[in-house]
Amino acid sequence: MSATACLAYPPGPPPPVTPVSWILSTQHNDNVDERRVVLIGRVTHPDNGSDWWFTDGTGSVRLETGDRVPPVGPTLRIVGRIDQATWGIGVIEVKVRHWAYANPPGGPQ
Repeated sequence: MSATACLAYPPGPPPPVTPVSWILSTQHNDNVDERRVVLIGRVTHPDNGSDWWFTDGTGSVRLETGDRVPPVGPTLRIVGRIDQATWGIGVIEVKVRHWAYANPPGGPQ
C-alpha cells in the first residue's frame, strides 16, 4: 500500500491542535462524535490493513484513512473527525479528511 499525495488544507485559518489524550478522554461521549480535530504527530504502524495507529506523545489513537493513506514515520498534520464507538463497542477513531507533512520535505523547518 503506498501513500497518496499530500492533500491541501481547506481554506481559512487552521483550527487549534487537539491532543490525542483529550480525544481518548472522550471515549463513549456521543456529544463529541463527529467533532473536527487537528492532530500533529506520527503514524506508527498499520492495524488490519486499512487503519493506522497515530501518536502525538500524549497517547495513541486509531486512524480510519480510507484512500487517504499517510506515510509512517514523518511528522504530519492530520485533519479529521472523531468517530465514537457505537454503543460502547469498539474503539474511538479519527476519520481522516486531510493530511499533510507538518515539516514539508525541502520546506522551511
